[in-house]
Amino acid sequence: MRNIVNYSNDKTLLFLIFPIALIFIIGGFVSEFYATTPFISLVASFLFVIIVFANIAYGRNMLINPLSIFSFMYLGYVFGSFYYAFSDGDFGKFLSYLNLSRFETELYLFYSILYAVVCYLFFVFGFSIFYKKKNVVLRGTWSGSYYDSLLILYKPICFLLITIGLAYWVWMSYTLAGGVIPMLLYFQAFRHLIEDAQLSTLPYHLYYAGVFLWLIASVVKNNKVSFYFVLFSFIGLVIGLSTGRITLAFTYVMAQMIFYYFCFPEKRRKIIIFLFSLMSLGFVVYFLRILSNQYFMGVDLDLSEKSFIGTIIGDGNITDLQQLVIVFKTFDSSNMLLGKSYLDTFRNTIGTQFGYEPHSIGLLIKELYIPSTSGAPTPGAIGEAYANFIFLGPAIMFFIGSVFSYIYMTVLDSKNPLVIMIYSIFLARFVFMYPKVDSTMMVNFLWGAGPLIVIWFFLRLTFNLIKK
Repeated sequence: MRNIVNYSNDKTLLFLIFPIALIFIIGGFVSEFYATTPFISLVASFLFVIIVFANIAYGRNMLINPLSIFSFMYLGYVFGSFYYAFSDGDFGKFLSYLNLSRFETELYLFYSILYAVVCYLFFVFGFSIFYKKKNVVLRGTWSGSYYDSLLILYKPICFLLITIGLAYWVWMSYTLAGGVIPMLLYFQAFRHLIEDAQLSTLPYHLYYAGVFLWLIASVVKNNKVSFYFVLFSFIGLVIGLSTGRITLAFTYVMAQMIFYYFCFPEKRRKIIIFLFSLMSLGFVVYFLRILSNQYFMGVDLDLSEKSFIGTIIGDGNITDLQQLVIVFKTFDSSNMLLGKSYLDTFRNTIGTQFGYEPHSIGLLIKELYIPSTSGAPTPGAIGEAYANFIFLGPAIMFFIGSVFSYIYMTVLDSKNPLVIMIYSIFLARFVFMYPKVDSTMMVNFLWGAGPLIVIWFFLRLTFNLIKK
């Protein structure tokens, strides 16, 4: 009976999706009559349909998975293509620094969206290698495991971690801005304030680790998430926002929701709604940050739709075609990186302790073209693959897709709460940002999961010593 119902649901879903996909493709063809830059919106409409059908095929049981999270950020190529198709020569901030003719720019934009389609297809093919349709209930096997005894110690540990992190944040707020409220009001200037004071935000991660540990304990003990947990989780979001790093703040919450999604199948629909609401709130906060920056720089506020969309897309704040164009113009077979950029994560963490300067493809491109007053462009996952191996970039994305699939299946089979929490942080802090930035986003994952792993290790070691 269940198979019959599932088959019926699949037919209904396809019946609804096919007309939408057809309308979108027709819209791509129609847009060519009005586009100022030809073909890119048409190809983007096909990319959108491919993304939708890929996620239907691999997300029917569990919508939140590596493919869907990767695809969400990858949609920036679709939105950017439609924007540049009608921008009448305005191809973004970073391309304005290159001396390219309009014809050459439009040609490279067309190559970029084609490359994005090919790389996504290879990524999906790679993801299919180890993928198996599963709908795993993860909580059942935890009862009676050593976690029940181990987490007897979690309350004092969580209290200590959260107290240290919160106290440090309050101290930082008064030291840098004269109080908590001023710190929140001047959050866009946090980076300059902390550099001038030569302070660090590393103790903030103790707070986040305390929240993650608290959530693990609540799920293992089959406790409902309490009001106090929600309150302290929200305070963690505020702490993250006060640093001006909006993405890191919201991915901290996203990791918790992904973990909850895996553990409570009956609440997955509500969690998905919450995640979309969270992302919408993130855009609102980002918009407020733009207005705040313009205000403090003395720039007249421009609230027009064109200005806002141009800032989001043209300034490289989403996965962006213009940055692929720069990668294509910069790298060829004579200077390809041959995998070096995939080691930048280690250089930017361990290497900095030995005097190495931070390094990435974006910083390399900035040195070549971009003035010091501007931020560095980000090549994205597929741009990084091209910079390293040129036309073998799609093969690299195939490999990455297969690795993501293998890790995903392994985590679902583990039914281990610590592993699931770490994996949730991996999805939120790395996979979500990887399509837009590059592999250096692994640093964010390491700082998000590292303290939790270390604390869990010492927690287990302490418990074993007590038992002896």
